Amino acid sequence: MEELSPYNKINKEKFTFDIEYLDILSFNYTQTLNRFYTPDTKIEFIHGRVGKSLVLGISDLKNEFLKKFKNYSFTKYHQKLLNNTDYLFLRENKKLMSLIDSNSIGQQNINIYIWGHSLAESDESYINEIFSFNQKPNVQCLVTVYFHRNDAPRLLNNLLDILKKDKVELWMKKGWLKFEQNPDIAKLNNIEPVELSKLAEA
Repeated sequence: MEELSPYNKINKEKFTFDIEYLDILSFNYTQTLNRFYTPDTKIEFIHGRVGKSLVLGISDLKNEFLKKFKNYSFTKYHQKLLNNTDYLFLRENKKLMSLIDSNSIGQQNINIYIWGHSLAESDESYINEIFSFNQKPNVQCLVTVYFHRNDAPRLLNNLLDILKKDKVELWMKKGWLKFEQNPDIAKLNNIEPVELSKLAEA
Protein backbone atom coordinates (compact mmCIF):
# COMPACT_ATOMS: atom_id res chain seq x y z
CA MET A 1 0.00 0.00 0.00
CA GLU A 2 1.48 3.35 -1.06
CA GLU A 3 0.21 6.73 0.03
CA LEU A 4 1.06 10.30 -0.86
CA SER A 5 0.64 12.19 2.40
CA PRO A 6 -0.21 15.88 2.01
CA TYR A 7 1.48 18.48 4.17
CA ASN A 8 0.42 21.67 2.40
CA LYS A 9 -2.69 23.41 3.76
CA ILE A 10 -4.19 23.85 0.27
CA ASN A 11 -4.83 20.16 -0.29
CA LYS A 12 -5.69 17.87 2.59
CA GLU A 13 -6.85 14.99 0.39
CA LYS A 14 -4.82 11.78 0.63
CA PHE A 15 -4.28 9.64 -2.44
CA THR A 16 -3.90 5.95 -1.64
CA PHE A 17 -2.77 3.41 -4.18
CA ASP A 18 -3.34 -0.26 -3.46
CA ILE A 19 -0.12 -1.34 -5.14
CA GLU A 20 3.21 -2.75 -4.07
CA TYR A 21 5.23 0.30 -5.03
CA LEU A 22 4.64 3.72 -6.52
CA ASP A 23 6.87 5.47 -9.05
CA ILE A 24 6.13 8.99 -10.21
CA LEU A 25 7.28 10.07 -13.65
CA SER A 26 6.63 13.77 -14.18
CA PHE A 27 6.45 15.66 -17.46
CA ASN A 28 6.10 18.87 -15.45
CA TYR A 29 9.18 21.06 -15.04
CA THR A 30 8.29 22.29 -11.55
CA GLN A 31 8.34 20.90 -8.01
CA THR A 32 4.56 21.37 -7.65
CA LEU A 33 3.92 17.82 -6.48
CA ASN A 34 6.58 18.07 -3.79
CA ARG A 35 5.08 21.36 -2.61
CA PHE A 36 1.74 19.68 -1.88
CA TYR A 37 2.93 16.26 -0.72
CA THR A 38 5.83 14.77 1.20
CA PRO A 39 9.04 16.48 0.05
CA ASP A 40 10.94 13.18 0.03
CA THR A 41 8.62 11.55 -2.53
CA LYS A 42 10.96 10.51 -5.35
CA ILE A 43 9.98 11.95 -8.72
CA GLU A 44 11.68 11.29 -12.05
CA PHE A 45 11.54 14.43 -14.19
CA ILE A 46 11.30 13.12 -17.75
CA HIS A 47 11.85 16.49 -19.43
CA GLY A 48 14.14 18.07 -16.87
CA ARG A 49 13.09 20.62 -14.28
CA VAL A 50 13.29 24.29 -13.41
CA GLY A 51 16.82 25.24 -12.42
CA LYS A 52 18.29 22.48 -14.57
CA SER A 53 18.12 21.57 -18.26
CA LEU A 54 14.65 21.73 -19.82
CA VAL A 55 13.50 19.67 -22.78
CA LEU A 56 11.10 21.44 -25.14
CA GLY A 57 10.07 20.71 -28.71
CA ILE A 58 8.59 18.07 -30.99
CA SER A 59 8.85 14.28 -30.89
CA ASP A 60 10.51 13.82 -34.28
CA LEU A 61 11.16 15.43 -37.65
CA LYS A 62 8.41 14.24 -39.97
CA ASN A 63 8.53 17.06 -42.46
CA GLU A 64 10.94 16.34 -45.33
CA PHE A 65 11.80 20.03 -45.61
CA LEU A 66 13.01 20.11 -41.98
CA LYS A 67 14.89 16.83 -42.41
CA LYS A 68 16.71 18.29 -45.39
CA PHE A 69 18.20 20.97 -43.16
CA LYS A 70 18.82 18.54 -40.27
CA ASN A 71 16.87 20.64 -37.78
CA TYR A 72 17.08 17.96 -35.10
CA SER A 73 17.66 20.54 -32.39
CA PHE A 74 13.87 21.05 -32.41
CA THR A 75 13.30 17.47 -31.27
CA LYS A 76 13.04 16.38 -27.66
CA TYR A 77 15.36 13.40 -28.07
CA HIS A 78 18.12 15.66 -29.46
CA GLN A 79 17.85 17.93 -26.42
CA LYS A 80 17.81 15.00 -24.00
CA LEU A 81 20.97 13.56 -25.48
CA LEU A 82 22.73 16.93 -25.73
CA ASN A 83 21.85 18.05 -22.19
CA ASN A 84 22.29 14.60 -20.64
CA THR A 85 18.77 14.80 -19.20
CA ASP A 86 17.41 11.75 -17.42
CA TYR A 87 15.44 10.43 -20.39
CA LEU A 88 14.76 6.96 -19.03
CA PHE A 89 11.15 5.86 -18.99
CA LEU A 90 9.25 2.61 -18.33
CA ARG A 91 11.43 0.01 -20.04
CA GLU A 92 14.49 1.25 -18.14
CA ASN A 93 12.69 0.83 -14.83
CA LYS A 94 14.21 -2.33 -13.32
CA LYS A 95 11.39 -2.93 -10.82
CA LEU A 96 8.76 -2.68 -13.53
CA MET A 97 10.61 -4.83 -16.04
CA SER A 98 11.31 -7.53 -13.45
CA LEU A 99 7.55 -7.64 -12.85
CA ILE A 100 6.84 -7.92 -16.58
CA ASP A 101 9.58 -10.47 -17.24
CA SER A 102 8.61 -12.56 -14.25
CA ASN A 103 7.67 -16.17 -15.01
CA SER A 104 5.41 -16.38 -11.98
CA ILE A 105 2.07 -18.10 -12.48
CA GLY A 106 0.00 -15.35 -10.85
CA GLN A 107 -1.35 -12.29 -12.64
CA GLN A 108 0.97 -9.27 -12.62
CA ASN A 109 -0.96 -5.99 -12.61
CA ILE A 110 0.61 -2.70 -13.66
CA ASN A 111 -1.44 0.41 -12.93
CA ILE A 112 -0.53 3.58 -14.80
CA TYR A 113 -2.28 6.81 -13.87
CA ILE A 114 -1.99 9.72 -16.32
CA TRP A 115 -2.89 13.05 -14.79
CA GLY A 116 -2.53 16.47 -16.40
CA HIS A 117 -0.89 15.26 -19.61
CA SER A 118 -2.16 16.28 -23.05
CA LEU A 119 -1.23 12.92 -24.64
CA ALA A 120 -0.10 14.98 -27.62
CA GLU A 121 2.07 13.84 -30.51
CA SER A 122 5.15 15.57 -29.06
CA ASP A 123 5.31 12.75 -26.48
CA GLU A 124 4.25 9.91 -28.76
CA SER A 125 7.34 7.79 -27.99
CA TYR A 126 6.29 7.67 -24.32
CA ILE A 127 2.66 6.98 -25.19
CA ASN A 128 3.66 4.13 -27.49
CA GLU A 129 5.80 2.70 -24.70
CA ILE A 130 2.93 2.82 -22.21
CA PHE A 131 0.68 0.96 -24.63
CA SER A 132 3.30 -1.61 -25.63
CA PHE A 133 2.53 -3.85 -22.67
CA ASN A 134 -0.19 -6.52 -22.35
CA GLN A 135 1.65 -8.82 -24.71
CA LYS A 136 2.03 -11.60 -22.15
CA PRO A 137 -0.93 -13.50 -20.67
CA ASN A 138 0.27 -13.05 -17.07
CA VAL A 139 0.80 -9.27 -17.37
CA GLN A 140 -2.07 -6.83 -17.35
CA CYS A 141 -1.38 -3.12 -17.73
CA LEU A 142 -4.29 -0.87 -16.74
CA VAL A 143 -4.15 2.79 -17.81
CA THR A 144 -6.37 5.43 -16.21
CA VAL A 145 -6.42 8.84 -17.87
CA TYR A 146 -7.73 11.64 -15.67
CA PHE A 147 -9.33 14.53 -17.52
CA HIS A 148 -10.38 18.07 -16.62
CA ARG A 149 -13.96 19.20 -17.23
CA ASN A 150 -14.98 18.09 -20.76
CA ASP A 151 -11.48 17.27 -21.98
CA ALA A 152 -11.96 13.50 -22.48
CA PRO A 153 -12.81 13.73 -26.22
CA ARG A 154 -9.63 15.71 -26.97
CA LEU A 155 -7.45 13.25 -25.05
CA LEU A 156 -9.11 10.31 -26.78
CA ASN A 157 -8.56 12.00 -30.17
CA ASN A 158 -4.86 12.41 -29.36
CA LEU A 159 -4.57 8.71 -28.47
CA LEU A 160 -6.39 7.72 -31.66
CA ASP A 161 -3.99 9.84 -33.68
CA ILE A 162 -0.93 8.18 -32.14
CA LEU A 163 -2.06 4.60 -31.43
CA LYS A 164 -4.71 4.29 -34.18
CA LYS A 165 -8.24 3.00 -33.83
CA ASP A 166 -7.62 -0.75 -33.50
CA LYS A 167 -5.30 -0.51 -30.49
CA VAL A 168 -7.38 2.09 -28.64
CA GLU A 169 -10.57 0.12 -29.30
CA LEU A 170 -8.97 -3.13 -28.09
CA TRP A 171 -7.65 -1.54 -24.88
CA MET A 172 -11.02 0.03 -24.10
CA LYS A 173 -12.97 -3.16 -24.85
CA LYS A 174 -10.66 -5.14 -22.58
CA GLY A 175 -11.00 -2.55 -19.82
CA TRP A 176 -7.29 -1.77 -19.96
CA LEU A 177 -7.89 1.90 -20.76
CA LYS A 178 -10.40 4.14 -19.04
CA PHE A 179 -11.04 7.85 -18.62
CA GLU A 180 -11.99 9.37 -15.28
CA GLN A 181 -12.91 12.91 -14.25
CA ASN A 182 -10.36 14.74 -12.11
CA PRO A 183 -11.45 14.94 -8.48
CA ASP A 184 -12.69 18.38 -7.48
CA ILE A 185 -9.86 19.41 -5.16
CA ALA A 186 -11.56 22.67 -4.19
CA LYS A 187 -14.77 20.87 -3.23
CA LEU A 188 -12.91 18.15 -1.33
CA ASN A 189 -11.21 20.80 0.78
CA ASN A 190 -14.17 23.19 1.14
CA ILE A 191 -12.30 25.90 -0.74
CA GLU A 192 -13.88 28.38 -3.11
CA PRO A 193 -12.12 28.00 -6.51
CA VAL A 194 -11.16 31.68 -6.52
CA GLU A 195 -9.18 31.10 -3.31
CA LEU A 196 -6.80 28.52 -4.75
CA SER A 197 -4.44 30.99 -6.42
CA LYS A 198 -4.29 33.11 -3.27
CA LEU A 199 -3.48 30.10 -1.09
CA ALA A 200 -0.82 28.90 -3.53
CA GLU A 201 1.03 32.16 -3.03
CA ALA A 202 0.94 31.84 0.76
